[in-house]
Amino acid sequence: MIRHSARTECWGFAIGSALFALGSAPGFAEWAGSTVANSSFFVGSWFFTFAAFVQLQLCGPFRSKADPIAGSQRVGREVHRSEWLSAAVQFFGTIAFNISTGAALVVHSIADIDHYSWRPDVYGSIAFLVSSALAVYATDLYRRRDEPDAPGWSATVLNTIGSIAFGFSAVGAYVDASGDVLKPLLSQGGTFVGALCFLVASLISLPRRADVPAA
Repeated sequence: MIRHSARTECWGFAIGSALFALGSAPGFAEWAGSTVANSSFFVGSWFFTFAAFVQLQLCGPFRSKADPIAGSQRVGREVHRSEWLSAAVQFFGTIAFNISTGAALVVHSIADIDHYSWRPDVYGSIAFLVSSALAVYATDLYRRRDEPDAPGWSATVLNTIGSIAFGFSAVGAYVDASGDVLKPLLSQGGTFVGALCFLVASLISLPRRADVPAA
């Protein structure tokens, strides 16, 4: 059951990443229209949120005692607080993206874009950066302790690069007083590169079906 849930988590992130990559793919918005592209982001953000919820659920309840490996079982290892915090912060970030991408479909004034679309985008991007930093710490800890089924460095590094790219995208997406996006190529390129990094990280983290214990 835990392995199956881990597969669900990975597929959720993979589908969400694919939809973000599609919406930000070069020429896609011009071909399909901005509404279709923004809808792809909005739907993708909910796959992110679902996957982040599964990941947080797999980590179990947070424990504050001063135990270096305090937490619940996740796929054969004890969950360190840093991994739980990484999942929790990431979950907050995906909710911010839900708000940001949803607002992009309905708001029109510059003030509303700033308050309801751009700012949540920034908050979500910051949350992803913090989550990635915590994940790097947790991965290093698990590897040094030779924990069973420790996260791989490849996925951790790719997720970190993706979070950095999303951060650049958020900066580039700022809308000035005239209604123009500050750096449209940076905004689109950051989203596209970040989404591809998340997609590859999700796929290489996907547990094999042969590893799933029979029910």
